Amino acid sequence: MRAAQERRSAAVFATISAALTRLPLPLSLLGAVARIANDEIGHAALCRRLATELGVAVPADDLGGTERRLALAGAGATTPLAALLLVEGAVGETLSTALFAATRRSTSDPRSRAALTLILRDETRHARTCWAAFKELARAIALDTHALEADLSCELGIVERETILPALRRVEAGDNDPPELVALGVLPPLARVEAFYSTLEGKVLPRVTALGIDGAAAWSGRYGQRR
Repeated sequence: MRAAQERRSAAVFATISAALTRLPLPLSLLGAVARIANDEIGHAALCRRLATELGVAVPADDLGGTERRLALAGAGATTPLAALLLVEGAVGETLSTALFAATRRSTSDPRSRAALTLILRDETRHARTCWAAFKELARAIALDTHALEADLSCELGIVERETILPALRRVEAGDNDPPELVALGVLPPLARVEAFYSTLEGKVLPRVTALGIDGAAAWSGRYGQRR
């Protein structure tokens, strides 16, 4: 699953990087964003290799329903590009960092822990780069903050509905993963729920609001936005 997710992230960041190069952003920042796509390809390869060693079938590559978002951003449309950078980049990598950190804490298998440590190091840098890139983008061009708030709201609703609420239902049902899977790097559902909400409330929403987007409104309206 992680191999497929990292492969999808590579496509997302390749699109973001190509689109940003057409805008007046610092070259050092453009280089840092470009590096992210290569990192994600490396992560996908690492996860595939480890999955194979563990005897697990790796799912086929899938962009996970983001083809339209990638097409619009890749065509140079400013708001879709900014939304992709904010949601998939800054917000997504911040949440990903928290989830990888929580997973590493519960993982004892040496191979899995080494892989998680490497990926976590990169994800932390990715989040920092994406927040900086979005800030520079907002300085360079006028952004539609209302449209960005609506997009963020919709995407937060999708993430909660598809990944967090199922984990919460498992917690309520007492459905826990076997210890041997947790040791290999499967994040327990309670840890997933706690990492998501604590990071969202403590880091993501305040930082989004500081950029001129109403994070509280985006979160509270997440089920009023449907795509």
